[in-house]
Amino acid sequence: MAFAAGGRLAGAISDAGGLGLIGGGYGDSKWLAEQFAIAGNPPVGCGFITWSLGKQLHVLDQALSQHPKAILLSFDDPLPIAPRIKSSGPPSSVRYNPFAMPSGRSNAGRTL
Repeated sequence: MAFAAGGRLAGAISDAGGLGLIGGGYGDSKWLAEQFAIAGNPPVGCGFITWSLGKQLHVLDQALSQHPKAILLSFDDPLPIAPRIKSSGPPSSVRYNPFAMPSGRSNAGRTL
């Protein structure tokens, strides 16, 4: 999704009644700010590659400051950053490989 699912597409999808998503990808702060501005007023969500986002939590805070409709996390253990998302309010979705997750965390998506 990174750099392909931008604000214009996300805004148009949300305007049409769907959930438009900005592909936050690896967490390019400047690009993310531009895409939220381009999306305009429709409620959009944002997706991230979790292992990269965990190294730069300021990008998550930047996205959360835009009051996204949802946050999507992919490819790593969401539990270290899940409380930050949950306390901000948007629903979250997690896509992960249960075989690559630490033992006992296969239900992590349910706790978000």
